[in-house]
Amino acid sequence: MLEELLEAHPRGKYFHLGMDEAWALVDTAKRLKRDVLDVYLDHLRVLVPIVEAHGKKPIIWTDMLEDHFRPDAFAEFKERVVFATWDYGTIPAKGGWPNARLSGGTRVSREWLEDPADTRGPGIGAGTKFVEDLPAKLRKVVEPHREGRLFTPLFQADMWRGLGAEVLPVSALRVSSHLSVLPAYHEFFANIRGISRAVHRAGCLGQIGTSWARGTSWCPPNFPIDLTWPLIAELSRSLGGKPKPFFAGVPAKTVDRLILTLGRSRRDWRLELKVAEEMEALAPHVKSHRYEWLGIALMARALDLQRKAEFNLAEVDYFFPNHRPVDSEWQRRLDEQAATLREIAALRKRIIAHFGKRYHGKAFDEWVGQVFGVLEQRIKDVTKICRAKKALARKTYARKR
Repeated sequence: MLEELLEAHPRGKYFHLGMDEAWALVDTAKRLKRDVLDVYLDHLRVLVPIVEAHGKKPIIWTDMLEDHFRPDAFAEFKERVVFATWDYGTIPAKGGWPNARLSGGTRVSREWLEDPADTRGPGIGAGTKFVEDLPAKLRKVVEPHREGRLFTPLFQADMWRGLGAEVLPVSALRVSSHLSVLPAYHEFFANIRGISRAVHRAGCLGQIGTSWARGTSWCPPNFPIDLTWPLIAELSRSLGGKPKPFFAGVPAKTVDRLILTLGRSRRDWRLELKVAEEMEALAPHVKSHRYEWLGIALMARALDLQRKAEFNLAEVDYFFPNHRPVDSEWQRRLDEQAATLREIAALRKRIIAHFGKRYHGKAFDEWVGQVFGVLEQRIKDVTKICRAKKALARKTYARKR
């Protein structure tokens, strides 16, 4: 497969081998009574010459190397392989970042504890790993990138550069946790900026922005890639590019305000409907990429509708255990559920009509079902409960009268 791909893409300078998240190697290494990193590097030794024979330089993800890090293990690869270190949480934090990912996952300093000897302090889980528990060799690697309880954001970029490797830090445009509706734009703007600082600080080759169509092959689809264009523009700007305004006709400050407000609404604010209305009002002024603009506005409406549906469900959950509400109270909830179902049907038609201009097939149908079908079915299920509760309430209060 590797040979076929290399032959199909003769012009590229680089070839990404992947090599990330190979967790099964841990069991394999135990069975073979070998070190995990040695088994991993043996496989890399097979692949790298194949890529080089086609005149390209291989790129690999570094998470497995960082999880099983040994400072002396990479000498033969540092000039032959580009190391792509990824972190979708790092942001440009003032003073530093609270955690470091090295040797078995994310680590924090014991200095966050009120009593450094007490690993059961507030907010500390049973699986928390501390940087102070690293072997002396590895602590020596981390210490130059640490100040007190904070670390240089994405210090791995500096670490790999210090070992003499070329590095491509990686931020996120669309990842598995995004799901079907909208990204938390503000968080990923910050991630892109944080990673780009590491790129400039450590003198890296550039930056990759990853975009996942779905979390895994068995996960439902994420939202369409059209919604990531504001993030792609930010990725370009953060690396010194000067992209033309993607949504020409609307001031850049207005675009940023709306997109970032929408991101916050995806997480904790509740302004998505106002954003949708403002975007729709501005649509006639959008001179380029109006399709993407209206797509984002429609998904803002989808987020608002999800919130309404979730409220419908929460109300039934709240009153489910008791029988005090009279039948008119259950009827009010039935009316609200029916209204929400009508809104779902209407918005589903609009979204299919809009995105159907570019998308079709099973994955598209699956995405539409993920946006609307799950909540629709849950509302229909609680509607049955409410009807039964209403009948019971009518019977109970009629008996009392």
